[in-house]
Amino acid sequence: MLCAKCGNTEPEDAVYCSICGSALSPQMAGGGRAAGQFPDAVRASAAPPPEATQVTQQASPAYEGHGRTKTAGLPRPQERQEAASSKGFLASLFDVGFNSFVTPKVVKAVYVLIMILTALWELVIALAAFRLNVVLGIVALFILCPIFFIVYLALWRIVLELVMVIFRIADDVRSIRTRRDFRADGAGAAGVGS
Repeated sequence: MLCAKCGNTEPEDAVYCSICGSALSPQMAGGGRAAGQFPDAVRASAAPPPEATQVTQQASPAYEGHGRTKTAGLPRPQERQEAASSKGFLASLFDVGFNSFVTPKVVKAVYVLIMILTALWELVIALAAFRLNVVLGIVALFILCPIFFIVYLALWRIVLELVMVIFRIADDVRSIRTRRDFRADGAGAAGVGS
């Protein structure tokens, strides 16, 4: 008998595939029965084992998204991010405990400011090149300035992305620490209760 899912060859009396674990459909024996006319024993043998059904039912609510497990009572990453960004810019600026960071809130504005200043600088360079020579000004305006603009912008983007990665790592470490503390508190409370 061939497994319809993975194509593995199994003995005729096998109920489940030994490779992928899927239920093997019983082949029609010369009686010419239709698919719905199998005896109850055959239908029961083609169903997945009860343990697998229970494990799937128990595991399925625990999984969210791409294999990440939900932990009861802990805020989701989006909720943590919203809680961290609930402080305004000025409140974060005067937070002497450094519990909330200013940099993630202003990084977009800093990047836009860098783009504007870099474009203005390249325009000044092009105008200076035009004062020296018209041909040099045209070359600077259409070739050199766009290249320098893109290179400088790429370098600033890399620097700002590295800064943001550091802040995201800090958020992830804080989340891991919170989960560890929550589990330790839960285990301690469970130990005290029993």
